[in-house]
Amino acid sequence: MKPNREQELIIACVAGKNGQEADNAIRKHCSRELNWSAFIQEALEQGVLPLVYHRLTSVCPDITPAIYLEQLRRHYQLNALRNFLLSQEMIRLINLFEKKTIAVIPLKGPFWSEILFGNLALRQCTDIDLVIQSKDVETAAKILVFLGYQPDPKHQLNWEAHYYKPGTPYVVDLHWGFSNLSLRKTRDATFRFDVNAMWRRLEKAKFLNEKMNHFQAEDMLMIACQDSVKEFWKNKWPQLKWIYDVSRIVELHPKMDWDRINIKAGRLGYQRLLYLSLGLAKRIFDTQLPQPIVQRIDADRMAMILIDEATKRLWKRHSIPNPYKGNQWQFIARHRFCIRLKERRQDQVAQVLEIGHMALDRFRNIAATRNPNLLPKGLHFLYPLNLLIYHMMRPLWHIVGPHNHNTFRKPSIS
Repeated sequence: MKPNREQELIIACVAGKNGQEADNAIRKHCSRELNWSAFIQEALEQGVLPLVYHRLTSVCPDITPAIYLEQLRRHYQLNALRNFLLSQEMIRLINLFEKKTIAVIPLKGPFWSEILFGNLALRQCTDIDLVIQSKDVETAAKILVFLGYQPDPKHQLNWEAHYYKPGTPYVVDLHWGFSNLSLRKTRDATFRFDVNAMWRRLEKAKFLNEKMNHFQAEDMLMIACQDSVKEFWKNKWPQLKWIYDVSRIVELHPKMDWDRINIKAGRLGYQRLLYLSLGLAKRIFDTQLPQPIVQRIDADRMAMILIDEATKRLWKRHSIPNPYKGNQWQFIARHRFCIRLKERRQDQVAQVLEIGHMALDRFRNIAATRNPNLLPKGLHFLYPLNLLIYHMMRPLWHIVGPHNHNTFRKPSIS
């Protein structure tokens, strides 16, 4: 499966390769007959329009149709303004948190735009991501509410909470994990990150004349790998923006200890996640990886299958329906993906148990609310059976409790 002409030009612009040969390749792509409206829409949906505009204006502004270059310029300037506003708000929030002795780490968004590209305007951003420790969640939430932010009731999870400020462009994702937390809440259950260990390895980075906490390069790589595939929950997966983040981190840190990264990934059970993301970065952007890593990726048959699936979806994103969104079986499809992403049998079993726990919780919610419409379409006739299962299992809820997937509550202000 190959990209179309518009996608080829986008990749050539984003790849960031310097030199006359790379510039000539962009000019060659730009000289062909293109659907420029589709090109702009694709760049927006892939989350890389600022990078595309920046490269076109530096390499071939003379052969890019003026009307479309102007459209790109407007999108670029709008993103630059949004990133500036987000960065100022982010600095303000971090300073307020630190005054309350809340340690905070900026993540993705405008912070990564500066860290990865050296330019606040080059990463397409929509929100502010802040990582805090679990012990500080309640205090941080109260500060956000006091400042006028409101929690989104549909996005309150056991590892992050979503806040928005009405009448402003400010949206904050407050993280204390990176995916669904384990029952002990010390590790991510889905991607097995040791969050506490990440906090112990923090470094300092400069952002707009401010010194801020920053994840170590190897931890940053794993977070980017996770984000490059976590978006499969949405229509945005796969997306060039996240894949290029992985590529850029690898390029900027050529001295990373790949043996240590691979051993740690194997010990914690996210080696295939690493291989999938690195494999996509290499296939699409020709990211230079150590040969031993390339050999390990090639040797992981399931990783190669997932890379092929992702590449196919990437190039045919408008004609292949997303199996993980918009259908009644998306719950199963999502977790089947997660199971295939695990290389260890015990992690696959744990994922299956996680599905079972969530399914029981769904049964409980349906019975407790007496709402059969919460069942998938076509399965409403199972509502009486659902009630029976609920009442049979009811004594166990006091022992195992409900699945802690959506239990974060809006804080009270006192």
